[in-house]
Amino acid sequence: MPKVSHLIEMASGVPVVTLPAEVDVTSPDVLRAALLLAPRHGHATIVVDMTQTQLCDSSGLNMLVRAHKRAVAEGGELRLVIPDTSMLGGVLAVTGIDRLIPSFTSLDEALAETPAARTAGGSALDWSITAMRDATGRLLRVRTQDRQSAAVLIREAVWWVTIVDGTLVRYHREAYDAVLRGQRHAERRLIKGTLAGLRFARNRMSDDVDQVDFIRPHAGCSRDGRITAWTWQPVPEPPLSSLPPPGQAWEMTRYRAYEAQLAGHTVGEIFERAAAFLGLAAAKATSGTGVSAIPPGQSRGSLYSTSPLDARDGGNG
Repeated sequence: MPKVSHLIEMASGVPVVTLPAEVDVTSPDVLRAALLLAPRHGHATIVVDMTQTQLCDSSGLNMLVRAHKRAVAEGGELRLVIPDTSMLGGVLAVTGIDRLIPSFTSLDEALAETPAARTAGGSALDWSITAMRDATGRLLRVRTQDRQSAAVLIREAVWWVTIVDGTLVRYHREAYDAVLRGQRHAERRLIKGTLAGLRFARNRMSDDVDQVDFIRPHAGCSRDGRITAWTWQPVPEPPLSSLPPPGQAWEMTRYRAYEAQLAGHTVGEIFERAAAFLGLAAAKATSGTGVSAIPPGQSRGSLYSTSPLDARDGGNG
C-alpha cells in the first residue's frame, strides 16, 4: 500500500490527488487520508484528478464532500477534474454535488484561478453563515449529559465556524482584515488564537479521534446539562510524522493555539468570541459600506452582543 505522501503531487504549488479507477467503501484508508492531509502541504485548495475514475459510490462521494468542507474551512476549495466523456458528471449532477464542488474538464483548467471560483464567494458566505448560526444556536437549545451527543453538536458548530472563517478569508479578505484591525491588539490576538485553535479541534475531530476527549461537563452546571457551559480539555500533542515539515509546523501552531485559547475555557465562551467576530466580518463583506472599528473604551461584551450565544445562557460558564 503506498504512503499518503506518494498519493499527493504538487503542480503549480497546488496539491493534486489522483484517484484510482474505483472509489468505494473498499478504498484504502490511505486514500482517504491523502484527501484530508493534502491542505497541510501549504495550499488550502486541492485538485482531485478523477480522469481515470469510472466508479465513485456514495462512500466516495461523502469522502469528497468531507474533503471539500475541510478545504473551504481552510480558505480554499476542492476542484475536481472530470473529463466530458466521463459518466461521473451525471452522478454529481443527480446528487447535487456539482453545485457544491467545482469541476473542470482538464488539470490545467483546475489549476488556473477562474472568475467562476471568485464569484462563488457571495453564495458560499450566505449558506455558511446560516449553517453556523443554526449549529451554534443548537448548543443553546439542547441540554444533555451524554458526552457523545454533546460532542456531535460541538463538532458541527466547529465545522461551520471554521467554514465561515475560511470563506471570508478566501473571498472577502479585505473586509476580514479590516474588522480584525479594528480590534485592540490583545483582542485581535485572542480572536486569531481562538480561530486557529478551532481549526485544530476540527482537524482532530474529523481524524477519527475520540471526540469526547475534547470536552467535559462543567462541574457547576452538570445538573442541567447545558452544553455551552462544558469545558474544552487539554489534549496531547498530535502525531505529525506523516506530514511534511511545513504541515508539521502548521498543525503544531494550531495545537498551541488550542492549548492557549480553548483548553480550560467553556464551549460558550469560545463560540461566542468566534461567532461575534465572524458576524461582524460577514456584515462588512456583504454590506459594502463597512463596519466601523470598535471605539476605544467600548467593552468586549458589546462586541459579543452580535453573537448567537448569549452569555446569560451559560456562554461564560
